[in-house]
Amino acid sequence: MITIGVMITAHGPRVKNGMLTHAIQSVLDQERVPDQLVVAIDRYGVGAAASKQRALMSITTDYVAVLDSDDWFLPQHLRVLEEAQLSTNADLVYSWFETSPAGGDPFPPFFFTDPWDTDNPRHTTTTIMARTEIMQQVGYTADPNKFATCAD
Repeated sequence: MITIGVMITAHGPRVKNGMLTHAIQSVLDQERVPDQLVVAIDRYGVGAAASKQRALMSITTDYVAVLDSDDWFLPQHLRVLEEAQLSTNADLVYSWFETSPAGGDPFPPFFFTDPWDTDNPRHTTTTIMARTEIMQQVGYTADPNKFATCAD
């Protein structure tokens, strides 16, 4: 059994237009309920990296799943990620996404069939789940003193 935290970052417009509320609700509706949820609001214009860093440093679980405030998890998302981690013991796992409306996928077909190239990595998804200790070592910003408001 592993523990899973979810971190969501947002800025003012995403809070006002309801996207953050939708993202949070999708976490609360998970088949596999997270052990921790951290939400970081960028109220000072510090940017995405600083907000993500603040949220990441607040995570205390074995693994952290990352969710942007303009996205949401399907109900089985954390269960699928947990099953993938438990069956592979991987440090990082991810599942693909669906677009709304359907068919709005922005990636070309070869994107999914070409072999992975470690010298030329490409976008996987923003809904990764990774070992928290490793994520915290890598981080999002070189300046951890930037501020964002977090709620745990």
